[in-house]
Amino acid sequence: MRYPWVVFSLLIVLITSMLPSAFTGAAQAKAASSPLEDLVNGADSVVVGTVVERSSYWNDEHTRIYTSVVLSVEESLKSTTGHDKIIVTLPGGEAEGIGLLVSDMPSFDQGEKVVVFLKKLSKAQLPRAKDSKL
Repeated sequence: MRYPWVVFSLLIVLITSMLPSAFTGAAQAKAASSPLEDLVNGADSVVVGTVVERSSYWNDEHTRIYTSVVLSVEESLKSTTGHDKIIVTLPGGEAEGIGLLVSDMPSFDQGEKVVVFLKKLSKAQLPRAKDSKL
């Protein structure tokens, strides 16, 4: 009969010891930045555009598939690209009947209006295409 009271007492002690951290966590959460703020701060440019073309292709080594998406820029929300069209290249896609799905990568549909957060890459970081149509 004493066992349930011991468990109940330990539960009360555990809950009361956690209460101060529960209240400070809420205050800390308000001070932290939001995921949207992190995206905006990490981007060189943020643009609104419409998908006007998509093309998937193999890399030169025929080991990876990439998809290039042409966006017609309608509005610049941060910085400016200076272009009315931009190309966003992503890993994954379908080429020659073979598909490559990369988790956490967005997909773009023809005619879709999108907001993209752009980060400039060095030429060495850019994927190269053998016979890309874009």
